Amino acid sequence: MLAKLLKYEFKATGRKFIPLYIAILIVSIITRITMPIPALEKVPVLGIIILVGLFVATAVLNLTVCIERFNKNLLGDEGYLMFTLPVKSGELIISKLIVSVTWAFLAGIIAILAFMIMATNSITIKEIAEAFVALKSELPRLISMITLENWEIISLVILIPVGIVINYTLPLLCIYASLSFAQVGRFNKHRIPVAFIIFFIISWIIAFLTTTVFKFVLEKFMYVSNIAGIIGVVIWSGILATALFYLTKYLLKNHLNLE
Repeated sequence: MLAKLLKYEFKATGRKFIPLYIAILIVSIITRITMPIPALEKVPVLGIIILVGLFVATAVLNLTVCIERFNKNLLGDEGYLMFTLPVKSGELIISKLIVSVTWAFLAGIIAILAFMIMATNSITIKEIAEAFVALKSELPRLISMITLENWEIISLVILIPVGIVINYTLPLLCIYASLSFAQVGRFNKHRIPVAFIIFFIISWIIAFLTTTVFKFVLEKFMYVSNIAGIIGVVIWSGILATALFYLTKYLLKNHLNLE
């Protein structure tokens, strides 16, 4: 059922993100093409300004879509349908997290492609193909370096992406928990302002706990090694994310109020 939920979410959100990502690539290509042309010297400047605006719009859109999809799809009128489906509330939350993380990941790839297009000077497609061939030939040697003896490399390869995903989902889960808490009983008539207040309260609690835990626990990991410190930070972020996930799940399961 999770696969069907993901398909539904990607279909609902794709119509907003895909045109924006295509626009970024088109603007970057036009900007790059017009760079060497003196008569069109103002076009690249305008293109860069537009690109900055599009990148900002991407970040804002990801956040607003995240809030909108959760609020309308689960806590609004659509919630009557969603919660009649043979699916657990946890899967509903996970599907929205996965879709949000995926669009953010694709946004990063699009940004890298845009900068690569802008940075190319006289590089030809043939030279790019040769670079990929060279990289492919070097991959076995690079992979062979990742052994148990080089446990620090293995740890970084695993921890960096895991840490990025957890720290991206943490504020999303904080938003989900705040919205879910705001629709409980007496708060139902003032959901949005209550959600803002609860969000800042949860954020303050997380900041306080993180400061306390870092002071008495995580610093000791740092003294052992940098890798141990990173592991400690990732574990703590994972604990916070898990707590917020189960809080949201509990509220949706036991205190859902769609009136």
